[in-house]
Amino acid sequence: MSPADIDNSLRFVAINVQANFATDNLPEFFRRMVELNKIWLYDETNMRLLNPHTMPTNITHLVNNPYRSLAWAVRNNAGYGKTDESFADFVWARFFASYNLLPKPNSTGAANPSYCDLNPYNIAFCYPRDAEYIGAGKPELFWFSYSW
Repeated sequence: MSPADIDNSLRFVAINVQANFATDNLPEFFRRMVELNKIWLYDETNMRLLNPHTMPTNITHLVNNPYRSLAWAVRNNAGYGKTDESFADFVWARFFASYNLLPKPNSTGAANPSYCDLNPYNIAFCYPRDAEYIGAGKPELFWFSYSW
């Protein structure tokens, strides 16, 4: 599915507010989020810690974590059970990444790299050629973690 296939009228998402820290200043907000285990402070490789102040401020700026996509697909296909544990998909993603299960993005020395060289985990356009590496016959399984 490409972004063009998505109905632009779908702009709302249901949420469950668990706490309201709106009155906190930014350092206090992040301190409380860490204290309550409500924030995952690792980059898309699941290895490097992020500075909370450099996190994306808009959901459209989130970076795709291909191993988190794999973890979601495995869970969605009964590979492991749903849990109330915080960030379980990311913990599984770290486990899968430790085995290098997915192909590395292509590195190119070309002056004009292809779209897929720059966006190797864009499942709508680039993943079908790599599907055999992850046993995916259903690229739609990865749609939820799709990077825009």
